Amino acid sequence: MVKTILRRLIIKNGDEINGLNLYAVDDNKATIQNVHIHNNADDGIQFFGGDARVDNLWLTCNEDDSVDWEQGYHGSIENLSILQGGAGYANVDSAGYAFELSSKRYWYSPSSQPRSNGSVTNASITLASGAVQTDEVFRLKNETLGSFTNIDISGYAGVGCEDIDANSSGSFGSLEFDCNPVDLQENSPATGFTEASFWSAPACD
Repeated sequence: MVKTILRRLIIKNGDEINGLNLYAVDDNKATIQNVHIHNNADDGIQFFGGDARVDNLWLTCNEDDSVDWEQGYHGSIENLSILQGGAGYANVDSAGYAFELSSKRYWYSPSSQPRSNGSVTNASITLASGAVQTDEVFRLKNETLGSFTNIDISGYAGVGCEDIDANSSGSFGSLEFDCNPVDLQENSPATGFTEASFWSAPACD
């Protein structure tokens, strides 16, 4: 599947539509690849459970988080490029997280199974020039798990790398970053994902 999205869909202030929502998508029944989501007013892509695999994904200038998963998502993203943050109203305070990941939809829900446990392999995350940023690159909460391999992070000098709740956990390998780590141990060369998109996106506005 090849899909390009250029939109600012706002229902009302504080209620926007994500660029791509995937609800309980089965990896065996759907092929999702070569997707570019640009300049959306909320998250770039959000997974609600399921085990969808997405290959070759470009997320640029989306005004909230780039990747969001919850409700037991246990699929994978391979070859991911993020240009984090636009300059819309949603970014008055911050450009959002590159990854905001959760197991359950609401923090006050009781513990439930399955826990989210997605994986991200080969990713380059860059903070857009001029974006106001106080949010970390990784936000893991509400009992999520996750693994991240071959991740290159740039443009985040002075910004935190991760905010991980005590009941959540992330596994990180081959991680190169210029953000400020809390518990991340490894800062080693990573190639990330540098392949150009099939579509030349405008600059973040």
